[in-house]
Amino acid sequence: MSGTQANNLTNPAVSASGQVSNLLIERFTGIVHEQMMRKEQIVSHFMVQDVVGTNQVTNKSIGETEIQVLVAGQESESKGTELDNHSLVVDTVILARNTIALLHMIQSDIQVQNKIATNHVKKLVQLQDETLLTNIMKGARVADGRVAGHYGGNSVDLLANGDEADPIKYLRAVESLVLQMNEKEIDNEEMIFSCPWAQFYVLMDNDKLMNGDYVPNGTGANGSTVSGFVVKAYNFPIVPTNRIRQIPTVAGTHHQLSNAGNGYRYDTSDAIKHCVGILFGTDALLVGRTMGIDSDMYFNKRLKTNFIDSWFSFGAIADRYEYCGAIFAHADFNPSQISEANNPLIME
Repeated sequence: MSGTQANNLTNPAVSASGQVSNLLIERFTGIVHEQMMRKEQIVSHFMVQDVVGTNQVTNKSIGETEIQVLVAGQESESKGTELDNHSLVVDTVILARNTIALLHMIQSDIQVQNKIATNHVKKLVQLQDETLLTNIMKGARVADGRVAGHYGGNSVDLLANGDEADPIKYLRAVESLVLQMNEKEIDNEEMIFSCPWAQFYVLMDNDKLMNGDYVPNGTGANGSTVSGFVVKAYNFPIVPTNRIRQIPTVAGTHHQLSNAGNGYRYDTSDAIKHCVGILFGTDALLVGRTMGIDSDMYFNKRLKTNFIDSWFSFGAIADRYEYCGAIFAHADFNPSQISEANNPLIME
């Protein structure tokens, strides 16, 4: 028999009907690979107000009082003090939902359904963290405070493309941001610095980081201690993140929480694109929450379908602008594709 003669192979994995591999028995390993995502919980650094029984929470601002010299024999003049309030309206519920048909629900492994719910929560936390950081960036671009004695935000614009990757120039930008806040009576112990992972390693190259323990601002004096990186010279924590949106929202679309009533506050505008560092304190934002993140798996008898839902309702707005700081790369900066892919879905 010639060695070149064709042989007709028998494949036990293919049935006569032609369906590929339907004759093999699957062995489920118990491992479900979900989307790679960290629950960073930037919100832990802020005091979150419960918005229940109303859709609005308000902070009030008191301006500085003018002092005067007492003149003998003359009645002192009463000076006025400016007052203002700042409100946040929570008006949107964010929902993640998957449905599994009755047949597929019976055939699938329950671990898959649990993993779907877990992934929902991670995605909602990502949206929450991105929303908070976006509002800090917007506060950093505000020029003036609401009342006398309150100040505007703090920002540094890098002069050339590539400065964000230079250990010396990037650290100088951080120092400039810290100085701006120090001059507005904000102590280093009140600050937290968050930056993309690329800039985190830029700081590492400058040998200015060290491991340390700190208490997240939003948890108060009795909060839990967190281990992380701090800048040696300034003693505030460094939080590397993938949650800084560096690409502006596409024209004609909007962030899920944006609407005409809030002035599309959650969109990423051209003024805050290319952010490569954020410095903030607890008072930077007014954060409100009507419903915390929750999940449910239930069966709808009418539709004969299993629903996997996760939802929450919250909002945030820049409050004390002087507690908001941001570093922005040059206009020629090209954000990474990973950063672009991590942007939340947008709506028409």
